[in-house]
Amino acid sequence: MEAALFILGCFYFMLPAYFANMAPVIVKGILKPLAFPLDFNKQLNGKPLFGKNKTFRGLIFAVIFGIAIAFLQHYFYTSFRAISFIDYSSWLLFGFLMGFGAIFGDLVKSFIKRRLDVTPGKMFFPWDQLDFIFGAL
Repeated sequence: MEAALFILGCFYFMLPAYFANMAPVIVKGILKPLAFPLDFNKQLNGKPLFGKNKTFRGLIFAVIFGIAIAFLQHYFYTSFRAISFIDYSSWLLFGFLMGFGAIFGDLVKSFIKRRLDVTPGKMFFPWDQLDFIFGAL
């Protein structure tokens, strides 16, 4: 039973990063002016730094989603204390770091993909599944 609670606690701890990682896809159709590439369309050795799919909209909403989920974890702390690794008293900082970290990890992976000529959106196993986790942690 203790192992199951620990695994559940791990997932619960990572919720802000999971939601931050999903945020760019969820908000894809809104706030078009913010859909400007983070790399300002700059290139390095003739290749994009991150690519046109990594936008300010995605960054901003990833951080917002991370903060929102951390706030909910703080709000419901007493109900989920058994699986909580932290007390969420610093929920704003925690949410910001998890959200920003998740997107930062994704940006690092995208930078590497562009250097290796991997097409945007093409599978880059296992890094597509791990990038945001490494960044958040």
